[in-house]
Amino acid sequence: MRKRKVIVGAILFILFAISLYLVDYSKFGSGEVAKYNDGYGTVDMKAYDNEMVQHVLSGMTQEGIDVYKTYYWVDGIFIIFFGLLQCFISAITYGFVQRKSMKILVHLFPILRGICDTIENTLLYITLCTFPNIDSSLVGAANIFTMVKLWTIRLWMLEILVGIVLSMMIKINEKRKNAYDNKRKYHF
Repeated sequence: MRKRKVIVGAILFILFAISLYLVDYSKFGSGEVAKYNDGYGTVDMKAYDNEMVQHVLSGMTQEGIDVYKTYYWVDGIFIIFFGLLQCFISAITYGFVQRKSMKILVHLFPILRGICDTIENTLLYITLCTFPNIDSSLVGAANIFTMVKLWTIRLWMLEILVGIVLSMMIKINEKRKNAYDNKRKYHF
């Protein structure tokens, strides 16, 4: 069972790394988009508003807009593999949890992040498709989903740290209990 977890973890990490490469460094990644907008890149990992989106897109050629549109399709692949890796890490970290409802709960942040990221991408993709007409309410909604996405990543990282500490405390407690039980067993 442990060997299977290692294999699954390695495969997920490799798929995540490939998708990260595609979304950051490929000819459809954020680095490529940055070539068309004076190095700004994509808006989906920072705070933005209607004015910023208008400014960034106004300086782009149609070829740049097309690359930017493709970026969101590639980012969809990243969303999937990052989410799967997050869920795997959560499951491993909280392996000590017995209740099914709690097991589902530890996957809440990765799932919420994926949902927010997908909605954000969809809204920004629509914005690219309708450019030069930009719907400010669409951009505002996308920005809200961006901020929620970024917060779910932070909260997930905190959840993992808490899980590691709890796991260590459980192991220490089990060792103490075993040592105490062994001591009692041999001292009638």
